[in-house]
Amino acid sequence: MRKLFAINLAAIFVLAGFFCWGNAPTAKALIQNNASADIVVGQQVMTSNSSNQGSAASAANTLYEPRGVFSDGNKMIVTDYSNHRVLIYNSIPTGNNASADVVIGQQNMTSRSANQGGSVGANTFIEPINVFYDGTRLFVADWENNRVLIYNSLPTSNGASADVVIGQADMTHNGENQGGSAGANTLNGPVAVFSDGTKLYIADMHNSRVLIYNSIPTSNNVSADVVIGQQNMTSNSANQGGSVGASTLLEPTGVFIENGKLFIADYSNSRVLIYNSVPTANNTEANVVVGQADFNVPLGEWEKFPRL
Repeated sequence: MRKLFAINLAAIFVLAGFFCWGNAPTAKALIQNNASADIVVGQQVMTSNSSNQGSAASAANTLYEPRGVFSDGNKMIVTDYSNHRVLIYNSIPTGNNASADVVIGQQNMTSRSANQGGSVGANTFIEPINVFYDGTRLFVADWENNRVLIYNSLPTSNGASADVVIGQADMTHNGENQGGSAGANTLNGPVAVFSDGTKLYIADMHNSRVLIYNSIPTSNNVSADVVIGQQNMTSNSANQGGSVGASTLLEPTGVFIENGKLFIADYSNSRVLIYNSVPTANNTEANVVVGQADFNVPLGEWEKFPRL
């Protein structure tokens, strides 16, 4: 399997005050550097960091390389990457070592096999990496299955099946770019997903692009409407096969919308791109770059950094 990071992450996840994603309450201000977290989830105490708390099996209170977290101010949702599951906490934990209430991707809290030890399906994951909840629908970036799953409502029972799959023809396939070349309906290592309630955005990492769906898909295998980072839907070369620029991407890993602006974490170009409005045409150039002096870092500069 592909690994997202070259260095194994410790299985520890900390909460500092309240979350500030979605419609959550304002985060508690951290008034000094090196501030301590208030609560730890996935470990019994702040000084422990063993995967699944040192057990070979998972449990409702353990984590193994959590990679994504979301809260709407009431619930908390965590992608438990190496346990091949997503955990839902019906309330935000107020004490250490809290147990999750619902698990998806597995039939129960103690199972942790990729695709439940069998074939890919509507209720399985391999290394889910990011999650977003819009108050109605739950979106999961199912990294190693090369797809994004949509649950039309937040699951309330273990092992729930998704309603819609993006990036694959159906729920029982998981090939990179559907076993062929890149297209408007394919994905290769989707790493982040976001919705503003109307549109859907996916960071399609190994195709070096971000896809925009002008409406949230309600059926399987829907094609994207707009591509950023490539000239068209069938191209997927790093930095479009040439030098880095205002319209190129190299392994994007994050996407977010705020106040009508689009933000993309362009991982292997070591920068963040800002678009002053959401693009409506393919290959749109960014307006602002953060992390670099300009848009044109010399080709090969990114090679100094570890690849995902």
